[in-house]
Amino acid sequence: MAKLSGKNGKVDIAGTVNGVKSWSCDYTGEDLNTTDFGDSGHETHIIGTDGWGGSFEGNFNQEALEALGACTIKLYVDATKYITGPAVVLGWHLGTPIDGLVTVAYDYIGNGALVLTNLV
Repeated sequence: MAKLSGKNGKVDIAGTVNGVKSWSCDYTGEDLNTTDFGDSGHETHIIGTDGWGGSFEGNFNQEALEALGACTIKLYVDATKYITGPAVVLGWHLGTPIDGLVTVAYDYIGNGALVLTNLV
């Protein structure tokens, strides 16, 4: 599999969110334990509902602080590879170090299906 550089990544919520330096997205399935007495003491499991969410962060951008709430989020690896879906931006966290730039990080959670484009 080809290696990819993150230098062309971006976050889009009704337009590019300026100042973003990194993003992450976690896709998980709910574990449903199906173990019963007939399983001879060995656990068995199936996947229940799935979900996704994550965060993005970067340099402070005052306009982006208004991004809270329901949206469609696109998380780009490069110009043609991205994941997208309906999401809710839950909150943001400001960081103000004495010796660096003011930063902001955002948390989001998926609100429906996640679509992968050109990644699989």
